[in-house]
Amino acid sequence: MNVRLFVKTIWATVLFCTSVAAFGSAPAQAELVQPPAPEWGLDQFLPSTSMGNWDSLGFAVEYTDGLVIVGGRFGQLTNGSQTLAQPYLAAFDSATQTPLSWWRPTLNGTVLALENSSDGAMFVGGDFGSYNGNTIGGFAKIDPASGKVWPGWNTRVYGGSNTIRDIRLESDGWLYVVGNFTTASDGGGPQTVNGAVRMNPVTGAIDWTWLPQPSGGGVWGVARSLTTNEVYLAGWFTSVNGDSAARGFAGVSSVDGSLLHSRSTIPYNTCVNCTGYWRLYDVVATSAGDVWVGGEQHGLFILEESQNLAMREMHYTGCNPNYQANCQRAGGEFQEIELVGDRIYATCHCWGSHMSSNNTIFHGSPPPNPATYTYTGSVSAIAAYDVATGDRIQAFNPYMSGDAGGFGIVGAPDGCLWVTGGISSYGVPGTQQPARDLVRLCDQAGPGTNPDAPPSAPAPLNCVATLSGDGATATLTYGVPALATDVVLHRQLNNIGSFSWRGKVTAPAATFSEAVPQNSLINYQATAKYPLSQFSEPTPCAPTIDTNNVGDPVVPPASCTASAVNLAATISYPAVVGATDYRIYRSIDGGATYWRGAVQTTSFNDTLVNGASHHYSVQAKVGGTWSTSRDCTPDLVGDAGGPPVVPPASCTATAVGPAATVTWTSVVGATDYRVYRTVNGGPAYWRGAVQTTSFNDSLVNGGIHHYTVQAKVGGVWSTSADCSPDLVG
Repeated sequence: MNVRLFVKTIWATVLFCTSVAAFGSAPAQAELVQPPAPEWGLDQFLPSTSMGNWDSLGFAVEYTDGLVIVGGRFGQLTNGSQTLAQPYLAAFDSATQTPLSWWRPTLNGTVLALENSSDGAMFVGGDFGSYNGNTIGGFAKIDPASGKVWPGWNTRVYGGSNTIRDIRLESDGWLYVVGNFTTASDGGGPQTVNGAVRMNPVTGAIDWTWLPQPSGGGVWGVARSLTTNEVYLAGWFTSVNGDSAARGFAGVSSVDGSLLHSRSTIPYNTCVNCTGYWRLYDVVATSAGDVWVGGEQHGLFILEESQNLAMREMHYTGCNPNYQANCQRAGGEFQEIELVGDRIYATCHCWGSHMSSNNTIFHGSPPPNPATYTYTGSVSAIAAYDVATGDRIQAFNPYMSGDAGGFGIVGAPDGCLWVTGGISSYGVPGTQQPARDLVRLCDQAGPGTNPDAPPSAPAPLNCVATLSGDGATATLTYGVPALATDVVLHRQLNNIGSFSWRGKVTAPAATFSEAVPQNSLINYQATAKYPLSQFSEPTPCAPTIDTNNVGDPVVPPASCTASAVNLAATISYPAVVGATDYRIYRSIDGGATYWRGAVQTTSFNDTLVNGASHHYSVQAKVGGTWSTSRDCTPDLVGDAGGPPVVPPASCTATAVGPAATVTWTSVVGATDYRVYRTVNGGPAYWRGAVQTTSFNDSLVNGGIHHYTVQAKVGGVWSTSADCSPDLVG
């Protein structure tokens, strides 16, 4: 819940600084909408000692290096058709909202707070007691790229209710940690604290001179002033440093924690004829000297530091019968406040009307007097405000429904806003889509460029390649990463061309063997596969397998001659002493070399492609070992002996999701058509032959596909016609 800055491509102006957010008037902009593609979200309620009464699966969300980390009380992730077990804390690809199935830390309780550290780590807080099997209390420092505990970190915050509710790295360099806890340690013996500490985010050293004493309930939000020496606390506490006037809100000295301001700066409660409502959920300070604080009884207050924290403006959510026909769903408490760029976003348990005023708006029945406020539109789960003026930005009003409303908020560098909470659907009635307690809002034109690629999944470890004594079999041995479902093996011959697929081994098996070609240099690599078809980067297998010096070398045929009559080719070569087999290879128009067949004779027949140039080579097998290749001369050009067959005049490629359709114009007299495809500029592979003028195919996710088509007339194939455009899976 820190002041976060992110690049928003749809804004006219973005101001950068390291820890203090500059601000200006809210620019005109296209508003944020939910991307239309099916999204992954949260599923399955798990027990929570701190948030059991909230019908929400998500409570905290943070962005880091291509990832969006989400914390809450969920047990699974889902897109409606697939589920993935991952309790309490999960990572999503910020560009696609797809969970990273290999990012799998284990916790035993709810996550309520997330915050990036200045050294690249991330802090996690909640009511859990253990993380990845280590008993540490409700506060952890982790490596967000892997989900593992940050090396060398031994600072602990625990005791009492063992609940961390907010973590904030502030402009003064201190990491503030608040909640409901009684004990802390930073490498020495444990010391008594009371719901609020601060520490060095890199070393973990706690500032034992700053120990304010909130009591009677937990602290839910903390913010360091950017213009004065004051730290603000908001929560359910009934006093600070023994002063009961600081009930739910306090400003304490950033030097020694002494009390500077109490709840008296805010109307004690905003409930008509009520005396007990005072609890606040979050607080944020801006560089303009404004303090935004919100909580129950539907109020979001803007206080001015230059006016001794006098209230400048108040926003309120409730039922306004002048604009809202049905009051079954109305306003509710504000639950989290975030400064994102030049906006304040506030989430709330609100499904009704939004009102604003320079005076106190009192909650109760009947609804507030219309003369005391300005109606500022409907609201559902989240609202946006101009950080400079304090006014609501009514153009931002996504329509959502659910139970507990919004909680966590974060902006990503692609301009998208992520919201988690009790949000079950998005969109106006009749067009709603599932939100699954995690909503990603982007510009209507789509997200911008995100410069941070998510980290790669863990790759296989220590892949070792060995060759059998007879030189016939290679065996690969590797370490299988945790949670990987398979390891996929590829190889490359003689350092030429790309790696080709050789096999897949189901985890936890950790070896792979295959017969290898002779007289070759063979490189292998291993890639881990995870649930949801996510893959790691490949791990090279060492050393390179060398079969060039295995036994006595087999010599190839002394010569090889290629000849053709029209499209009928004959490859002839002299016998090799002791040879039991010969195999022939062919390349067309300088492309990749492919095996054409194996014979026991000294000749081989083949059919040429009309108009194409063909190069042949031959190998001999003696005693189970293949020789190197002998080139055959000359190269042959396919000549059907009549007028050339013309390809289709045009070809068009289209796709809906992964389903591709290729269509072309008919060719007079054609009896067949065949379709070829390249992926990401690789070699062209035959995909199928049809007698119609269309062909269906399935695209590779993320790949660039180029199609071509040929026509067959009188037994002769035409050259290829390119199909456009190229398709991206």
